[in-house]
Amino acid sequence: EADALTTKAQQIMTRHAFDHAILAAEQAARVETPELRRVPVDNPHAHGRALLLQQIAEATRCRSVWNKEFGWATLGGFSVDIDAVELLYGSLLVQATRAILGHGSIKDSHGRSRTAAFRKSFMLSFAQRVGERLRTDTATTTKDAAGVYGDQLLPVLAARNATVDDLWAETQEPHIHHSRGPAISHHGGYAAGRFAADQADLGEKLAMSIT
Repeated sequence: EADALTTKAQQIMTRHAFDHAILAAEQAARVETPELRRVPVDNPHAHGRALLLQQIAEATRCRSVWNKEFGWATLGGFSVDIDAVELLYGSLLVQATRAILGHGSIKDSHGRSRTAAFRKSFMLSFAQRVGERLRTDTATTTKDAAGVYGDQLLPVLAARNATVDDLWAETQEPHIHHSRGPAISHHGGYAAGRFAADQADLGEKLAMSIT
């Protein structure tokens, strides 16, 4: 049920973005340009949080890089897509944090604390799995939408992507990190994070709030 709700939410938000893109393309007098927006990305688990944001951005036609030194990520894209990224990120971050805390303290067989390693691996795994699910949902929705819009959709999306790429190439900041994440160091945390990502629930109300 949670998986169905998550898929439905992503489909609704993706279709909303497609409708917006087609409308903008049809209104020749309307000039729409991409933008940059900073999002705080701080501790705990800043690397995993940055990776989560990047995974969501990539599945939502945006770009994301993390400035570790200053504690923020920069998003690039059209406002309708960035809004969706921030909405999803906030919801999933709350769910991930709740799930991590639910596991409490973690110790190894010798009684040594492994909580930090567990939680870091959890967050990285959660982010990776969320990215997989969102990319699958987006691909399905894009295919379905192409059946509605016909040959009009893909050229419009390609043109918008090219515009975002141009902005991104002009405004890359120094000292940024593409957040692919360090190696997983706790297999239990990895499994728990992946399970939590599979159970993550956005809900239809969340998706409808931006449509």
